[in-house]
Amino acid sequence: ELLQKAKPLHCQFEEAVKKYKDYIAIQELDRALTYEQLNQEAEKYSSLLLSMGIEKGDYVPMYMDRGIDAIAVILGVLKAGAVYVPLDTEHPIARTQKLLERLNPKVLMVNTIDEIPYGEWEIVNILEKNIVKNNVKAMGPISVHDPAYLMFTSGSTGEPKGVVCPHLGASLRIEWQKKQNKLKPGNKTLFKTPYTFDVSVWEIFYTLCTGATLIVAP
Repeated sequence: ELLQKAKPLHCQFEEAVKKYKDYIAIQELDRALTYEQLNQEAEKYSSLLLSMGIEKGDYVPMYMDRGIDAIAVILGVLKAGAVYVPLDTEHPIARTQKLLERLNPKVLMVNTIDEIPYGEWEIVNILEKNIVKNNVKAMGPISVHDPAYLMFTSGSTGEPKGVVCPHLGASLRIEWQKKQNKLKPGNKTLFKTPYTFDVSVWEIFYTLCTGATLIVAP
């Protein structure tokens, strides 16, 4: 039964947008976005990435501080059919540089004024860029079997390993959580897990698929 309900993560969010468009989706200090506003932000990043030549299945690394912008970019990457790759801004820059060289991405999304890992990739600093939606649409449908995110292991036993996760696993987990019926529209969830850990996936998407509000921990 859960298998039949499984949908790509951003599609689950889009269904929630239709039901709860005026509810608060995410709040960070004194800034808050409704479901509709967060969806519009995500569409903006999705069309930007597609206009930059990002294709289905491409890795889009993110070197971003946790917050509203990071969530909008995650959703935008998924809407473009691409795979988000969260990188920790607290890690040594040389480590991040190495991971990026292994990924060899077309683009790196950042929202920090600190040191940024430069390379062959194009950098989109969303703090500087005036990003406008330009209605470029994703190529072809996105399936639950397509990859959603790639997360690197800590590398404590050697080189960090990249683990690619399809939409299906996370989607099934969220459908199971929804069946427990513990989180209601308008409830609040604290977003406290670093986005480089898979627990953050449930925190983000379980909340944003139920009409609840994601509160970004400082």
